[in-house]
Amino acid sequence: MFRKMTWRRQMANRLQERFMGIAASLSYCDDICKLLIMKNSAETKWHYLAPKPGSYYRQLFVKGRNIFAYTLYCMSVDGEEPGMTPEQIADDYDLPLEAVLEAIKHCKSNPPEIQQDWEADEAPAEATGMNDPDYKYHPSPKILPPQEKARLTRS
Repeated sequence: MFRKMTWRRQMANRLQERFMGIAASLSYCDDICKLLIMKNSAETKWHYLAPKPGSYYRQLFVKGRNIFAYTLYCMSVDGEEPGMTPEQIADDYDLPLEAVLEAIKHCKSNPPEIQQDWEADEAPAEATGMNDPDYKYHPSPKILPPQEKARLTRS
C-alpha cells in the first residue's frame, strides 16, 4: 500500500510540474486520469468524426453525413423520454455502431466547440428579443443596426 501511494505521489508531482500546477489541487489516481484525458482529447484523432468543410459550425459531424455528433449523443441521454441505446441510434441513422459510440465519447469529453456553437446561435435571438417569453404572443423582433447584425453573424 505504501509503495502505491508513493508512486501516485510521484506521478502527481510529475504532472504538477508538466501541467504548470494544474495537478496541484487534484486528488490522486482518478483526477490524474481525467487530466490526461483532457490533454489527450485535443490530440484525439477521430475515425468517424470530422469538422464539416464549409460549415460555420466548429463542432464535429459524422463524416460524409450531415449529422452532428451532439445530435447522436442527445438521443442517447435520458430526457423527457428514456434515451435510445447506441444500437438503436445506429440502426435509425444507418450508421456503424462504432460511429455512434465515437460520437457519444466525443460529446462526453465536453468539447468547448459545442458550447461556442450554441452561444453563437443564441446571440441573434437574444439580441432581437426572440427569447423573451412574451415574444410568442407579440412576435415583433427588434430591428438590429447593421453593425450589431454583422457582429452577431458568423463570418
